[in-house]
Amino acid sequence: CIMCPNSYMKRKRQEMDFNLFKKIIDEISKYGSLIRFIGYEEPLLYGKIKEAIKYVKGKGLLLHITTNGSLLTKEAAKAILDNKVDSVIFSFQGLSKKEYCFMRNVSPALYSKIIENIKHLYKNRKGQKPYIKITTTITDRDLPADKNKFIKEYLNYADEIQVSGFTHF
Repeated sequence: CIMCPNSYMKRKRQEMDFNLFKKIIDEISKYGSLIRFIGYEEPLLYGKIKEAIKYVKGKGLLLHITTNGSLLTKEAAKAILDNKVDSVIFSFQGLSKKEYCFMRNVSPALYSKIIENIKHLYKNRKGQKPYIKITTTITDRDLPADKNKFIKEYLNYADEIQVSGFTHF
């Protein structure tokens, strides 16, 4: 994404060792804190994401995942549904397909795949968990009328739509 700070980071990139992950979750579980998979990387990139989801939910903790949705395969969706992840937030930029593709530097085909991934998760949760939220920011090129159109369209397969803040590029 053109606005992502990852391109400026200097630290070595590596995947967290799963034993370290479990140690952290074990410590957190003593306090009953909620867990959020979010940050400087797409959570669904983690090679052990299915195991991580199962481990967190096995500890009885609330789990929230923020994703761009591009890697929400049927297999990943099944792990989310089977383990009753509490919420999934899909992070967007822009109020239109064109603006999203510009801001995320992706093709319209990938955008369509993301929407299908969201619809699949929404349809297969059968009214249960996860709570599905789509959040987006407004860009310099968005039109005021785009906001209501965005909300109306995406409320068909989300529990909540949040349009807030601005992303300038």
